[in-house]
Amino acid sequence: MQSSITDSPCPATRTCWTQTFVRTCYQKVQTRKTVVFNQRTQTCSEDFTDILPEEILLKAGKGGIAKADFEKETFSVPVATLQAPVKGKHFDEEIASYAKACSEARQCITNRSSFNVSSKNVGPVIKEVLKLADKSPNVIPSRKTIDNIIVEKIAVGQTQLGANLATQKNTCLYGDETRKFGKTYQTFLVSDENKKVYFLGLRDMIDKAASTTLDVFINILDDISDVCEQYRQTNVTSPGHSIMCNIRDFMSDRAQTDIAFTVLLEQYRLEIMPDFLQNWEELSDEEQSLAAKVNNFFCGLHLLVNFAECLSPILLLFEKMQETESSLQDISDDDESTQIHSHDEC
Repeated sequence: MQSSITDSPCPATRTCWTQTFVRTCYQKVQTRKTVVFNQRTQTCSEDFTDILPEEILLKAGKGGIAKADFEKETFSVPVATLQAPVKGKHFDEEIASYAKACSEARQCITNRSSFNVSSKNVGPVIKEVLKLADKSPNVIPSRKTIDNIIVEKIAVGQTQLGANLATQKNTCLYGDETRKFGKTYQTFLVSDENKKVYFLGLRDMIDKAASTTLDVFINILDDISDVCEQYRQTNVTSPGHSIMCNIRDFMSDRAQTDIAFTVLLEQYRLEIMPDFLQNWEELSDEEQSLAAKVNNFFCGLHLLVNFAECLSPILLLFEKMQETESSLQDISDDDESTQIHSHDEC
């Protein structure tokens, strides 16, 4: 009995041996899974270099978890995701589906922002909509991810503006200014000859001066040029200057600052026209002025709205006067009928 006790290992030794055995088995299993995973993803690692470096974790239905871990240079998926049963149209066990899921998630976020859904509400909206399909996201996109996608959306839109508007002739510029919550905002749009409208941008301003409005407009065009810089060739006019020089008309309300803005706009066009038009120096001063001239138009609806704002209190006062006169007339008629009735009794 005593020799048996002496030959058996102590509890600490048995525990150490058990941990070593479990660790060895775990390493073998992980090594085997890694080899299988590398074989399945070997042909898919070169197609995902442009994905945003954000992590999206989604769970489809009540099945399992599908995790897409996108890096800037490599594409990797944890081994646990290969074992998780995933259900859903866009969430299966194929490696290519993760890129598709990320692309569609990005498009979903882009569409939500187009429907005036704020960045902080995009995640909750996605979560509520997925409930209609009996699905639930395990982790919704973070605010940082949503902001990055919105920035990407703006860059794509500015690239489209630079590619399309730079070649459009005789365009019309629309500008409007408003004040909200103590801040002044200015927006600009452009329409082509086919009446297709393009939104250039919305910026806040420190004041309503015409010079400030022109600076904001130039900054918007500079941003478009910066985004399209990689598509430009040598000695080619920037897309922003092309958009500026192709403007022939300016539509605004009847504010005095808009008239001054048109004058400043023509002066700025005179400065950049030599780089845009060939043989500029051969033109006379009158021809140069005509080339830089911008036709100024006013929105007639603003005039009608101003009339309505002025006439509304006047018409309200007139209606009250009519009601008062009608009530006085009713009282006088009652008095006359009473007097006639009293004379008849006499």
